[in-house]
Amino acid sequence: MTISKISIFAITLLSAISLQACGTVPAEWKAGENAVATSADPDEIICRDTRMTGSSFDKKLCLPQSEWTAIAEASKKNTKRIQDSSARAIRSSGGGGG
Repeated sequence: MTISKISIFAITLLSAISLQACGTVPAEWKAGENAVATSADPDEIICRDTRMTGSSFDKKLCLPQSEWTAIAEASKKNTKRIQDSSARAIRSSGGGGG
């Protein structure tokens, strides 16, 4: 493996670990009955099934809509930061060709 392939693998692995460490997954990532429509009222309590880190079982987590929105925004920011960091690492290593 070349250095750039190792870097991409490491960044991908770290991304997965950081998302798992959050302990919650945004509802738009889940399919089926767990995907709950968002509310226009930021104070409305929304309950979602989430998988907590270190557990094999889902747990119902109830938070105000404003909190769910903040979690989703933080997740998007973190993903963008990791992707931007990955792109800079690939550019600085001389490209992504192997």
